[in-house]
Amino acid sequence: MENEKLQMNKYFLSPQKETYEIAARLQIARIARGYRSRLAFVRQFNFKLSTYNSHEIGRHKIGASYISQYCIALNISITWLLLGRGNPIDYSPRKDLERKIEKHFECLTYLSKTGKLLFS
Repeated sequence: MENEKLQMNKYFLSPQKETYEIAARLQIARIARGYRSRLAFVRQFNFKLSTYNSHEIGRHKIGASYISQYCIALNISITWLLLGRGNPIDYSPRKDLERKIEKHFECLTYLSKTGKLLFS
């Protein structure tokens, strides 16, 4: 049983390390979007500077409402901010939607030509 706990722990970050990694990605996204300073970013989107500072340096965990606001303001995916998967700059909800529509269209085209479902 103890061995199973140790095995599971290597897949999960400690809450403090997770907070720091999210904070680092938040800073990366801000800079990548052209905001050289925290002040310029918070002024653009009317965030409270002290709150944003505490989030970007990892002093406090970021709540769900702030996460969604930051992702919208920086045009990044929540998945990237929280987990680090993907690329923050290439994310666009419109592009994702267009890709999904194209994929569905390909499946429908295949179905109409062959009479078989295409699973991927």
